[in-house]
Amino acid sequence: MPDFTPQEMAEIETLTLTKKTARGLKGALTAKQLSEMLNVSPKTIFKLARAGRIPSFRIGTAVRFDARLVIDWLRQQRTGPQKASRK
Repeated sequence: MPDFTPQEMAEIETLTLTKKTARGLKGALTAKQLSEMLNVSPKTIFKLARAGRIPSFRIGTAVRFDARLVIDWLRQQRTGPQKASRK
C-alpha cells in the first residue's frame, strides 16, 4: 500500500464519506446515521451540535444534519481554515 500524508488520508476518508452519502442517503441525516458514518457515538454528535461545532438544524425537537454541510465541515476540520491569499 502506498504511503499517504495525513492530509491525503483525510481527503480519502472525506471522499469515501461523500460517496456513501451520495449513494445511500437522501435528505437530512439523523444523529445515529451520522455517528455510524463518523464512527463516534450519537451522544458525541449531539454534544457537537449543541456546542455549535458541527452544522445542524432542528425540526421541532429533532436534530438533523445536512450531509453536504457536514462534508464541508469535515474538510475544514482536517485541512484547517482556508486563509485568503494576500497580494
